[in-house]
Amino acid sequence: MSNSIKRPPKWLNIKLPQMRCDEHCGACCGPVICSETEIDLIERYCVENGIVPQNEKTWTCPYYQKGRCAIYPVRPLLCRLFGHVDRMVCPRGYNRNISQEKEERIMSRYAKKTEGQRLMPLSEKAEKILDFLVE
Repeated sequence: MSNSIKRPPKWLNIKLPQMRCDEHCGACCGPVICSETEIDLIERYCVENGIVPQNEKTWTCPYYQKGRCAIYPVRPLLCRLFGHVDRMVCPRGYNRNISQEKEERIMSRYAKKTEGQRLMPLSEKAEKILDFLVE
């Protein structure tokens, strides 16, 4: 039986309202901070799916490729919340905000599940994944 990654753990796979997203936009695909759990999930997903992070020294996420998110099924919580909370506004005006109470519940659960974990920029880990894949 395979340990294949199809989706994140239940606590990270939150239900949010459907939001319009234009292909090749990428306006929300910038620097992201992730927990060790998210990084491990992304790393396994990349290895299983042959995804190589882009090694560009830009503010764009290394997984924003060919006009879309290459790791969409396992994207970090911050990416999931973009366009759904009032402090992370879609520049195209497509926001579908959740209530402050729901946001607080999501963040509280996230804090409990990742307690004691080191947070790191996704781009920093992408460079390590890239090194591993090209060896």
